[in-house]
Amino acid sequence: MSTRLSRRSVIFLLFALSSLTLAATGKRFLTQLRAASYWFSQNVLFKFAKKITFETATPESFDISSAQLNQLTTALKAKNTHSFIVVKNDKIIHEWYGDKDGMHDKHRIASGAKAIVGGFALAIALNDQLIDIQEFAATYVPQWESHPQKSKITIEQLARHSSGLENAEENGQYGPQLEGWKGNYWRNRENRWKISIDQAPLIFSPGTGYTYSNPGTSALSYIFARIFSTTSLANVKQALQTKVMKPLGIPDYAWSINYGGEPFRANDMDLYYIDGGAAFTARALARLGEVMLNKGKWQGKTILTEEVVSTLVDYNGRPSPDTLSNFPSPGLLWHTNANNTFPSLPKDAFIAAGASHQILCIIPSLDIVIVRMGDELGPAQWYEEYWQDLESLLFQPIMSAVNNLSNTD
Repeated sequence: MSTRLSRRSVIFLLFALSSLTLAATGKRFLTQLRAASYWFSQNVLFKFAKKITFETATPESFDISSAQLNQLTTALKAKNTHSFIVVKNDKIIHEWYGDKDGMHDKHRIASGAKAIVGGFALAIALNDQLIDIQEFAATYVPQWESHPQKSKITIEQLARHSSGLENAEENGQYGPQLEGWKGNYWRNRENRWKISIDQAPLIFSPGTGYTYSNPGTSALSYIFARIFSTTSLANVKQALQTKVMKPLGIPDYAWSINYGGEPFRANDMDLYYIDGGAAFTARALARLGEVMLNKGKWQGKTILTEEVVSTLVDYNGRPSPDTLSNFPSPGLLWHTNANNTFPSLPKDAFIAAGASHQILCIIPSLDIVIVRMGDELGPAQWYEEYWQDLESLLFQPIMSAVNNLSNTD
């Protein structure tokens, strides 16, 4: 009898192993199929997809100097810029591409994803009343419920970099070479959300200071996954596609998120990171800039409410200006110029910014949108030099072209 049972056990074990092998093979096949489908849509179907179109106008029709914009383009080309667009009154007045990128090529936007992917995801959640920025993050992160300090972190504080969660950097250095949880954060992309929630320490009480925090936005990525998983939108990508990209006429080939398009799995949910990993064409960014410029409206359609857009790009004095050091004042996942970090720009300007100076800048008072993508303009450090180079090498020359047409006559 024991022999008979042993044989049954062996048969059962072989059957189980076969089932697991088939399941794993099927999973790999589906993963490969999704990857092939994504590659095909990004590299073949785009040739047949509707392109992102703009009306055009001359700079001089708006009293802006084309000569100075051309001079700036030459200087930007020398700084390894790949694309440069200036939009005025919803018309492209200047557009240039280098040898590496063309009109239909995506370029990584690094931390620009915080404003573009995260900002629009937050906007959708606010627009659809799925979230309140004053909610405690612990509502969606059970691990924080019993923590004496993390239980007090709000959605707003995560979005304004005032949660107190330490950044995953040491002395201005980022990357997998770091020790401890910080290096693990960069090495383990799939579980970055979990490392942020479970291991990133607080360096000040929530709401009392400012520290730019990649782990804070990774935690917010997890919160967005939870929020959208309970709706028909399912996840961040589908939310963006349904609520923003399709209504704006931005085709699938023109954007990707999450380090290549595929979601990570987090507690049986699709998780798309909002802190990096996205790529957009320059025109896609310009179109997104237009809807922000126009307070949520596009060609008679309301994409987002004016109240939601204002909430995203408003600096309400929190955290206190004296905690910001040399950083622009924080909106919700956007950088704002309320504290005059960029003296050449009006104070109502707001910016999506990523490493190596991937820039989307919106200036409502001038009705201008600026896109610049490429390699770093100067020292690619996310500190004072980064913002200084952006001011001197991009914003000052553009504002000179806008304000000093008479100097070129």
